[in-house]
Amino acid sequence: MKKLEENIQYRFNNRFKTLSKKILLILIWLSAVAFYMYTRMINTSLSAFSIPLINQYGFSSIDIAFAISIYSIAMLMMKIPVGVIVDRYGIDIPVMIAMAVVLIGTIIFAFPINSATLLASRFIIGVGTAFAMMSACRLTSIILNKRLFRFYLFLWLVSSFYFRSSAKLCC
Repeated sequence: MKKLEENIQYRFNNRFKTLSKKILLILIWLSAVAFYMYTRMINTSLSAFSIPLINQYGFSSIDIAFAISIYSIAMLMMKIPVGVIVDRYGIDIPVMIAMAVVLIGTIIFAFPINSATLLASRFIIGVGTAFAMMSACRLTSIILNKRLFRFYLFLWLVSSFYFRSSAKLCC
C-alpha cells in the first residue's frame, strides 16, 4: 500500500513539474513572439512616418526608401549567424542582447539628425529583428512537434506575405 501511495505521489509531482515547465516555456515563447511582433511594427512604422520625416526633418523619399531597404538587408545578412548563435548559446542571452540592440536602434530612430543616422538606426533594428525572428522560430520548434512546426512555418510564411504594409511613400 505504501508503494502505491509513493508511486501516485511521484506521478503527481512529475506531472506538476512537467506542467509548470510547459507553462514557463509557453510564457517565454509568448515574450519572444511579442518581441518579434514589436520588431514587425517597427519595420512598418517607417512607412507610416514617411510624411512627417519628409516634412519635419527634410528627408527625401529616396532616403526613406534606402532606410526601408537597409532594414531588410541587415535582417537578411544576420539570419544565418543568428541561427548559429541561438543554436550554440541558447535563446535567453542572445534575445536579451537583441532587445537592447533594438532599443538602441529605436532611440536613434526617434531622433534622426541626418540620413546617416536614419540608415544606421534602421540597420541596428534589422540586426535585432533577426534575433527576434530566429528565437521565436527556435522556441516554436521546441514547443511543437514536427508536423505542427511545419504548419506553423507555412502559416508564418503565408501571413508575412499577406500582411505586408501597404502604406504608400510620399513622393
